[in-house]
Amino acid sequence: MSNIQRVARGVILLMLALTLVLFGCTTSTKKTEPSRPAKTVTSKDVPTRVGLTRAYLSNDPRVNRFVGVDFDFTGPWDFREGPIDSLVETKIVPKKAGLESARFARATTAMKTKVTKGGETMETFGYFALTDEAYLSFGQAVAKGSADPLKTPERVLVFPLQVGKAWKDEIQLPAKPPIKLVAERKVVGVGTVRVPAGDFKDAAMIQVKKTLTETDGTRATSVGYEWYAPGVGIVAWIAGRNQEPEPLFKEAAFFQRLRSYTK
Repeated sequence: MSNIQRVARGVILLMLALTLVLFGCTTSTKKTEPSRPAKTVTSKDVPTRVGLTRAYLSNDPRVNRFVGVDFDFTGPWDFREGPIDSLVETKIVPKKAGLESARFARATTAMKTKVTKGGETMETFGYFALTDEAYLSFGQAVAKGSADPLKTPERVLVFPLQVGKAWKDEIQLPAKPPIKLVAERKVVGVGTVRVPAGDFKDAAMIQVKKTLTETDGTRATSVGYEWYAPGVGIVAWIAGRNQEPEPLFKEAAFFQRLRSYTK
């Protein structure tokens, strides 16, 4: 496995996609909701309370490698059905409670993520900061001594969040040899999304394109979509295959949706 493949597994896996497949099962969405202007989302719509939890249902690539999907940019979107191979639980914790938190000086909050699949559990801590302009990611720590703080933070959200809003980050990942990450995001739709946790109106559909480039020119790319519900956070998340050329892809390599959450 090349260096870029290892980083793609550790970074795009946790920051963009895990890899999955559900043969013979297609997640479809109705295409009857009219397009309309997105509700303006500001930093006040981002929940950061310590103790807030979210639980997601996801795939395990060892069980389901790809999931058939059918979606568009207008909605509504229905992701109630899908793989349940993996459970992803997140919890906002005090920054000092996070692993290697001292390495993330500019972060103000920490998020503990526990992934359970196939009887195995993995925990990571992500570090973030919320400003009036953006929601920033400063990287993560997987184990003691393995902190990977980003010199340049990744802007997960940029406010106000409206259809047409686009932003791009170029980040040097803490890897040897160095790897460049280009993350491009754009709000491409707004509407109602249905997941096991319920129906969420005014959810912003954010297109996420990520490209990892190694020093020898080797590249790995991924195109995905996140549905962000004001006051709740990410409620659904899909990503296509590596090097997927079609924006409205038919097979997702990552499929995750909200099962439950605390307000």
